[in-house]
Amino acid sequence: MFSWSQTLALAPLTIIAAGLTVGAASEAAQARPGNRNAGHRHDPGHFFMRLSAGAGFSSMGSDDSGETTLSGIGGMGSFAFGATIAPNIALGVDLFGLSMFEPSVEQNGNDLGDAENTRAGLGAIGIGATFYVMPANLYFAGSIGAGVASLEFRQSGFSAKADSDVGLAANLMVGKEWWVARRWGIGIAAQAVFASLETDSGEGLNVFGFGLLFSATMN
Repeated sequence: MFSWSQTLALAPLTIIAAGLTVGAASEAAQARPGNRNAGHRHDPGHFFMRLSAGAGFSSMGSDDSGETTLSGIGGMGSFAFGATIAPNIALGVDLFGLSMFEPSVEQNGNDLGDAENTRAGLGAIGIGATFYVMPANLYFAGSIGAGVASLEFRQSGFSAKADSDVGLAANLMVGKEWWVARRWGIGIAAQAVFASLETDSGEGLNVFGFGLLFSATMN
């Protein structure tokens, strides 16, 4: 069975392969006699879907007297879907998150080393919008909603997991895509994820992540 880290690692390749496969089939159909290409654009009334996955740097820190912070490299991603409501403007639901693997631990400014066999992450859902700058096919996307942070430890058959309370989470993206078909584009994007949460004991928990993603969009 694939782990969360393996899934994130394979996702960009899967996205690109799917986009190229669909794109090649669509372009072949458009090349048939009598089939005119109306041009690449984001028209109202179309279903919208964007798959994004990559890696970045993330941190998760508490506001308690210990000032404990976990930070490190891990996976990041977003799955947005909805509809184009106006030329070059799409609205929809955004599922986004991040994950750190064996993050480094810092407490009161002191480096305590890496937390082995430990995974920390954030999962969130929000309502968002995407705005395209045409004909460059640049886009700016943002969403806001609710998220939950988790911390999981495994050692010698023993495992423990703790989740935060549900709190505010936001996702910001800026990207550039290249058309591979009339309604498909693939490209790259920068993503920033923020969350303000609370632990079960009522202490504040802040999450931040920034990364580089591969993306594929159908619109």
